[in-house]
Amino acid sequence: MASRLANIEIGRYLINWTPDGGAETELGHTEDGSVIKIQPKETNRTVEAFGDTPFDIITDGWNITAEAMLKEATLDNFAAALSSLKTTVTGPPSKLSVDIDPTAGKSLVFGKLVFHRADASTDVSRDITIWKAIVTPNTDLPLKANKDLTVKFVVRAGVWQDPSTGKVKILTRGDGTTGITF
Repeated sequence: MASRLANIEIGRYLINWTPDGGAETELGHTEDGSVIKIQPKETNRTVEAFGDTPFDIITDGWNITAEAMLKEATLDNFAAALSSLKTTVTGPPSKLSVDIDPTAGKSLVFGKLVFHRADASTDVSRDITIWKAIVTPNTDLPLKANKDLTVKFVVRAGVWQDPSTGKVKILTRGDGTTGITF
């Protein structure tokens, strides 16, 4: 099978985040790209005569995670990366801060997460959309000399049902209305 250079994707992606009930925010460029892991949850079906050797393997669900190092270490990106954080404006003069909310038992923040090619303008054919991205607070702040401050942004995918069509989606590659959906 011949390969074509047109099938090789090189380039930066921008990340757009839309928290449930909120406005879309561009989280900016990533450092060293992003990683999206798609792994099925599986159960081996066995019978006593064959011991632990499966005669069938069934899919119970999917583990989908996305991780990105946000190059723009703004307070808004820091707040988005840590689901339990809130931004507070104080002043005058107006000052923005990010505070940890210690309340236990709250649901984690979720929303739509879109990876969009930085050089693609309005072309959404290469977009990757996680329809219900649940932010899992897990970041490191490397405060090191000669190293840019980055913010680690990690989400897990949950099942999302389109309220207008009833279609269930987890992840889409390409245009969200016509792309490949898992």
